[in-house]
Amino acid sequence: MKFCWNCGHENESDSLFCEECGSDLQEGISPGEELKKDSKEASTEPQEIKESNQPIVNSTSTQSPVPKEPMTKKKKIGLITGGVGIVLLVGLYSYGNYYFSYEQQVNRMTETIKTKDPDKWAELMVSSDPSYKLTSDNLKKMTDYYKDDQQKEKFSNLVGSIGKSSQEPSDFNIKPNGKSFVFFNKYALELEPVYLTIEAQQPGVSVEIDGKKQGDVKEKELKVGPLTPGKYDIKGTLKNVSTDSKTDLVRFQNDDFETNSHMKLDLHKVSFIVKSNVEDAEVLVDNKKIATIKDGSAEVKDVVWHQGLAVQVKKKFDKQVVESEIRKIESEEFLASQFEKESYGSEVMLEIKGIKSKDDVQSFLYGLYGDVSSYTSEYSDLDGMAKSDLAKYFQNGEDNADYQDFLKFITDVRSSSEKSSVQGEPKVEKMTMIGKDRYQVQYLIKYRTVYKSYKMDDVVQVFRYTKATMVYNQEEERFEIVDLGGKENFEVVDNGGVS
Repeated sequence: MKFCWNCGHENESDSLFCEECGSDLQEGISPGEELKKDSKEASTEPQEIKESNQPIVNSTSTQSPVPKEPMTKKKKIGLITGGVGIVLLVGLYSYGNYYFSYEQQVNRMTETIKTKDPDKWAELMVSSDPSYKLTSDNLKKMTDYYKDDQQKEKFSNLVGSIGKSSQEPSDFNIKPNGKSFVFFNKYALELEPVYLTIEAQQPGVSVEIDGKKQGDVKEKELKVGPLTPGKYDIKGTLKNVSTDSKTDLVRFQNDDFETNSHMKLDLHKVSFIVKSNVEDAEVLVDNKKIATIKDGSAEVKDVVWHQGLAVQVKKKFDKQVVESEIRKIESEEFLASQFEKESYGSEVMLEIKGIKSKDDVQSFLYGLYGDVSSYTSEYSDLDGMAKSDLAKYFQNGEDNADYQDFLKFITDVRSSSEKSSVQGEPKVEKMTMIGKDRYQVQYLIKYRTVYKSYKMDDVVQVFRYTKATMVYNQEEERFEIVDLGGKENFEVVDNGGVS
């Protein structure tokens, strides 16, 4: 029999390799051991030791190795189980190291923020102020803020900023928050609540925020907070007179945050006249309609002033809106007690840019009728270039029906045996904006017909176009006639005695 030098397994005497572990059975055998195995059995009787001049060899060098005890099945299972356990632990640690890495935690936070779900936000966040209750009900203020269509771009920028270093103020930051499974760093979004200071010139002003009473202003100041970042409605009341305002208390990309965090409630009233270049436009105070522009102006009376009081003029069409810039009214402006209707000091000018005036239309019509008058004379050329120049006054050029009527009018006069020319003099009576760059115009046209014979007196006739439609071509920077309203919108004011 052969015992394996590696694992101790008992093999057949003629085996070259171990049946258990596969080791080469010849490797672990010295020449002395091979010789002894060939003799198989050694005599147990004492041998006579003969004297010899040879050195005595240590007997231990010729002894066969002690065979190892065969490994039991239980031990083998234990070793295998231990090896698998070590591999599993290393694998779990490697996965945990990846899953709980800063980058992966930031990615999961970003996906949660994208949901705009206050319940999920609440699971993700901690508060920098222990007195702030971080609940889904409170966080709804912030998620509702970012659900507003006006905040789409800001929310996109917010999502992109998570986990990135920036000097820009933010409403939450990533902070270490203990350990996960002992070994891995854990992070959380730390919310920074906001605080509001409300000042009033008069003590005793009662303050409500989003319809909930917060207290009365004492010694000119009331501090409110912690609050969730968001937009708030502020109402101040004193002796049944109230003032309402809104304030945006979100830090991210809000240059007015510091100003908005310190509000002044002043319950005095203001009155003023709004002047504008758009007829029938709405006058908005804090985005609520207060009046309508008539004959170029509208009166706004006894509005309770508050910080940030804003006035704007806006006009809506089917699918278009034109609006002026927003004018903020300061505390000492337009005091109601000093209002004078005819005073320039009581006027707020809110013109909408790009809107054309009566003078602009008048100038356009002067050009049109000046050319028409010139072309009616036989002494002027009416060639292809002249016709092309005339067509520029009309939308769609020579295809416009009113252009064709004008051209016929001109050719009729030029071919007349009696008429020398017809001189036209327009006068704009009124104009109304009916769309962006689109206007409805009422105007008079006075025609003076000059005859070839000096014996015939000039004939003066006056007509009115009540609904001429014109557009302003921004690219060409000129007006174009869409149509003159047809026969139903044409009036004879003075026929000049012509039957």
